[in-house]
Amino acid sequence: MIRYLLCLIFAIILYSGVHAQHDTTRLNNKDTATLMTAGSVQQDEPDDEFNIFLIVLAIGFCGAALGAVMVGAFAAFLLLSTAVLLTVAGIMSASLLAGLYKRSLKAGFRSFILISTSVLGSALGLMVLWLINYFFHLALSEYQLLWAGAGGGIIGGFLLGCIIFKMIKSILYIALYKLRLMN
Repeated sequence: MIRYLLCLIFAIILYSGVHAQHDTTRLNNKDTATLMTAGSVQQDEPDDEFNIFLIVLAIGFCGAALGAVMVGAFAAFLLLSTAVLLTVAGIMSASLLAGLYKRSLKAGFRSFILISTSVLGSALGLMVLWLINYFFHLALSEYQLLWAGAGGGIIGGFLLGCIIFKMIKSILYIALYKLRLMN
């Protein structure tokens, strides 16, 4: 979007700059004679400085528009990063509480893995189903996309979390056995 906006700004500046050039062939030609016919008004000299005003006005407008786009992008970035940080803080605190409740580090880590993979799976499921609907024209409504994508993503993320937890558990047991910390 920013690339297209910058191309539009550049085209406006170039277009305004083309019409701001002076005609240098009549620069030293001063016509002192004025011809007037009965009932007509004397023609005014062309105002060439008005085109410079237009380019300054166009540059100012484009600068203001670009500034507004940058402020909007920064505000959207702040909102999204705040939402992500609050989500991560919620996942961490829920995992900590689950570990404290069961008095086990393993339970807290397992709940962290399962919750985080379910949330990421939900987002990924939404994106993948939206892309499938976009490219293959399945004619699904927004609600169907939302529920099917999020539901499938949560289920897939939960299963992936279980697999990841089992893999980490197996790798830790193998590493601890190799270090002779377990029998």
